[in-house]
Amino acid sequence: MPSHPLTYSSLLKTASLLLRPFLTSLCFIPILLFFSTCNKASTEPELPPATHSGKNFIAFRVNGRAIVISGYRSLVYKHSVGANCYYTLNNDLIIDGTTEDRLYRLKIYFKFNSVTGIYNIIDQYPYEAFFSDYNMYSVNSIHQGTINVDYFENGICSGIFAFDAVNTDDSVVHITDGRFDIVMD
Repeated sequence: MPSHPLTYSSLLKTASLLLRPFLTSLCFIPILLFFSTCNKASTEPELPPATHSGKNFIAFRVNGRAIVISGYRSLVYKHSVGANCYYTLNNDLIIDGTTEDRLYRLKIYFKFNSVTGIYNIIDQYPYEAFFSDYNMYSVNSIHQGTINVDYFENGICSGIFAFDAVNTDDSVVHITDGRFDIVMD
């Protein structure tokens, strides 16, 4: 027979002493899970909202990666950076931009009748759309897209676009969530 009687309180005390390290470690599991699921701060730019105020930007995603071209691009200096939109004498609208680091360039060139609306981005000379990241990707008869010019007033042109383009190695890029808001030359 044991020297001291087993009571409910003595069992609880023994269980508490044995389970204390385990219970303490359980408290830290939610904290560890919280910190392990926190994302690191992204260095990728956010796409600006679609606007109609002449903020001089072209923004889009290339295979999901955000690219933002901002600032005014000179028509005179061929290698300038920034965004530009101009209307030619042949009723063509050209949206053209190069990032500040000159890594990326986007150009959309299409027949425009000065009426807001949706236009097809096709490969029909001299009209084109291309994206360049030191590889040239262009629309063709299979890979095309659309542009919606939803504001064309007071020297400002803005809208949204998306297209697929292919390079000579048959690699395809998907240009999505495109938007532009540019003071025209």
